[in-house]
Amino acid sequence: MESRLPTKKEIVNEGYERPITQGEASQITSAESNIKGRGTIKGGTAATAQSLHDRQRDLGASLEEKLPDTMQLEADFAEGRPITQTEASAIASAESSITGRGPIKGGPAATAQSVHDRQRHSKKF
Repeated sequence: MESRLPTKKEIVNEGYERPITQGEASQITSAESNIKGRGTIKGGTAATAQSLHDRQRDLGASLEEKLPDTMQLEADFAEGRPITQTEASAIASAESSITGRGPIKGGPAATAQSVHDRQRHSKKF
């Protein structure tokens, strides 16, 4: 019986929700090779999974270098340091240029905007 490989679209959609691990990319590569009876296919499912894994890994390094940590943003809020709309917008712009597709769910830009919105609605700031 032939196993079903995920489609390229399924891999990309999954990659929006969470990182694709090297192990998952390797499993897809092995499965594609077994199903197709040869090595990986240029532009195929395995190549998509490996490419997405590599981009996510590189993105993680870029985010760590260029954007504030989400936990630090929350800690600053708890300590009373306000985040302006200008700061939140700058973080969103930087994150969009790094990701090439806009802010990441739960990422620095979303956290900064959330902190800004919460402080606007509280009487503390």
